[in-house]
Amino acid sequence: MERCWSSSLGLSHTMSLRLKFNLILIVIFLISLAGAAAYYNGYLEKSAINDVRNNSTVLMETALAIRSYTTEEIQPKRCAVFVTNFRRMSTRKRC
Repeated sequence: MERCWSSSLGLSHTMSLRLKFNLILIVIFLISLAGAAAYYNGYLEKSAINDVRNNSTVLMETALAIRSYTTEEIQPKRCAVFVTNFRRMSTRKRC
């Protein structure tokens, strides 16, 4: 005699329609939950990568702005002060 797979699980041949329907709904729910989790994981990863790229772009632009300000505004004044101080020190009498 062959046994049905449901009887080996301890389920009788007379599973109610409600139980069958609930089992099918649970399986569909779990598959849907897994699909939604996979989709949301990909979405969050792409979102995080875009945030990092945007923040790094802003940081690089800020660094370049500071660099250009330093080379255009600070460096010429610093060099002028250095040259003036160097001339003063070289014209002093030494003991």
